[in-house]
Amino acid sequence: SGTVSFYDGATQICTIPVIQTTSCPASAGTGFDAGSHLLTAAYSGDSTHQSSTSNGVPIVVIPDVTTLSVASSANPAGYGSNVTFTVTAQGDHAIPSGQIQFLDGASLIATATLNPAGTASIAESTLKLGTHPITARYTATQNFGAAASAVLSQVIQTSAGIATSTLLASNLNPATA
Repeated sequence: SGTVSFYDGATQICTIPVIQTTSCPASAGTGFDAGSHLLTAAYSGDSTHQSSTSNGVPIVVIPDVTTLSVASSANPAGYGSNVTFTVTAQGDHAIPSGQIQFLDGASLIATATLNPAGTASIAESTLKLGTHPITARYTATQNFGAAASAVLSQVIQTSAGIATSTLLASNLNPATA
């Protein structure tokens, strides 16, 4: 009889009664920060048995693998129109948090903060005509690895409503034959 308490260093993870079929709830094994941990179990003892503490078991938690995907609100898009780029960040075991950088090739367009759902968006209306290699980049944190998205080829084309004009001039008028 009695209880067993499990610890991560000095932090108690859970306490359970000593019953053959009892274990810590699944939630007790989540939320560990990446890094080294020393896990121990402490038996409370009862009227017949003395209390005791197990040896420490070192555990290393590695950062979660992070993946990014970037999407465009309009592709192709008209020159001067607002294009919203949205990145979705996912970890294998949790949702990353922090900053996302949006790039056009090697040039930084903007930085945005991931929301609790793991997405971040920016609106861009200054892209020049042509095809732009848009990517998103996430810098490693304690609990999540660095990541970069695949390239999104964003096409900016001439808008039907943009007026153009052509001017023809001569450097000599009249000209001799």
